[in-house]
Amino acid sequence: MTAVLAIVVPMAFGYSMRGIMVISSVTRFVQFVMVPLALILCFLGRTRHRPNDVKRSVVLDVVFPILSIAASVFLMVEFDWRGQFSNPGGGLNLWAVAAMIVGYVVLPAALYVPWKLGVYDDTPKQLPEDR
Repeated sequence: MTAVLAIVVPMAFGYSMRGIMVISSVTRFVQFVMVPLALILCFLGRTRHRPNDVKRSVVLDVVFPILSIAASVFLMVEFDWRGQFSNPGGGLNLWAVAAMIVGYVVLPAALYVPWKLGVYDDTPKQLPEDR
């Protein structure tokens, strides 16, 4: 899937440097929201692995991440989405929009649902004993 996306996404943006910068901008927006959310979940103890020996701070683990999420949302609202996802001749670049939907919605959902259903078993497999 990664190889297919690595080929299709640049094609959707016409192999232009501008398109690569748009992909980079959108990826940073997603990253700047996901990382603070993960930090808040870790602080609340809602992760699979709960390290007991980690010092927790409400200011560093909740307040600053909320401020960073607010700043990221503000930047996403102010971002020129229409200008970035339009064709030079006018009109919406549907390939670029479809590539972003697949990359940020379909693929994560396709990986999350099997994980939630228990398809990925992370318990170590027992090797048969030598006889």
